[in-house]
Amino acid sequence: MKVKLLIAGLLVSFFTFSSPAQTVVEKIGGFWERTMYECDSDYLSGEFTGTQATHFNKDGYVEWVKATVKAEVVSKRTGEVFKVSQFSRHVINQPGETNYFTFHQNYVGNMGTHYIIAVTFEIDPEGNWTPIKDKAKCF
Repeated sequence: MKVKLLIAGLLVSFFTFSSPAQTVVEKIGGFWERTMYECDSDYLSGEFTGTQATHFNKDGYVEWVKATVKAEVVSKRTGEVFKVSQFSRHVINQPGETNYFTFHQNYVGNMGTHYIIAVTFEIDPEGNWTPIKDKAKCF
């Protein structure tokens, strides 16, 4: 009888404490603002909506976060209205290791202006963000 209880207890413990990796998806939204330093230093602002997926490993730690965002922003300088799409990915390593955050943005204005931005940041264990790739095309 004790052996059956021990086996049952081990099985319950195994299924309770060994959770599989999982991804949680949620809707996001809010205020968007950005100064276009790479192009003409114009200030753009407006509202955004999107979807964010957060992936947890089997130990419950976040491994990565991906987001897809759509926005409509207005130029403070010219009044041009931009449709914006962005994809971002944050790779999160173990505590004390370097992490990476990358985003790609595409801005299409109703007066013909077009910005394409791609940036990757390295995030050191102390939380300092350093751009290691910064590309921009301004049309």
